[in-house]
Amino acid sequence: FYLRGLFLSDKSSEEALRKSLEFFERALDKDPRFARAWTSIAKSWLWLADAYVEPLEAYSKVREAAVNAINIDDSEAEAHVYLAETKRILDWDLRGAEAEYVRAFEIDSNSTTSNYFIAAFYAAIGEREKALTYLSRTAKIDPTSLWVSNFACEIYRYFGLTDEAMAAGERSLQLDPTFLYSEPLL
Repeated sequence: FYLRGLFLSDKSSEEALRKSLEFFERALDKDPRFARAWTSIAKSWLWLADAYVEPLEAYSKVREAAVNAINIDDSEAEAHVYLAETKRILDWDLRGAEAEYVRAFEIDSNSTTSNYFIAAFYAAIGEREKALTYLSRTAKIDPTSLWVSNFACEIYRYFGLTDEAMAAGERSLQLDPTFLYSEPLL
């Protein structure tokens, strides 16, 4: 159930994301202490909040699932990332968010998710070099990720790196021209 949910949680449609939640919940029915399932529930709700569900509703579910995962296994790096996102979005607690992002990175420096979100955080607060460093790490860890290519396009464009933004956008389109979050190339 977990693997089926994981596959769907990387899709961009509301239907796939909601179905992923069903699979993760079925995994938890079998083992309520399966921290990775809780982390993945947090992930699915995070992406649902991005396009389909009211953020206040979705982010409270992200926080609940992330906290459940961390309570079971504090070394669950991605759960710290999703908790950081709730601190940033719901609480406007940038210091608390940064501490959670850093904790996630310390736990697993090779996690796409940890590098991806800490790069976004540093970009959002204007720390260009830190953002680009983590972005570069993310692209090396997971070069075929649509999410990473799309994100790279956004960050490079944000920092005025047009050639890099175009290359990342083109890579996203090559990987999947129907990807919901693909950035325009112009």
